[in-house]
Amino acid sequence: MQDKTFEGGCFFTNALLELDDLDESDVKDEVRRNFGAFVQWLVELAKRAVELGHFKKDTDPDLFAFEVEGILSSFIVGRALGHDEKSRNLAKKAASGLIKKYEA
Repeated sequence: MQDKTFEGGCFFTNALLELDDLDESDVKDEVRRNFGAFVQWLVELAKRAVELGHFKKDTDPDLFAFEVEGILSSFIVGRALGHDEKSRNLAKKAASGLIKKYEA
């Protein structure tokens, strides 16, 4: 969440929002696939953190990924509403709290 990060918003979030009401298409499927791959990467990251002893053994990797995506989405929406600094600070605070929640 550095300066100039996500300038214009996240490509995948924007594409998902634009394409959600369209009929099925190859583009929509590809965006879904790529976004799903990102979320799956977060799941695998959490699993690996558990394996390495960085996260608690009872960590729910799917919930972790959902929470990270929630923070990122909130940050992107806040920036779109013109609350750049506030959104950045809240996202950093939320991410820090999330790590503390799961760390072993």
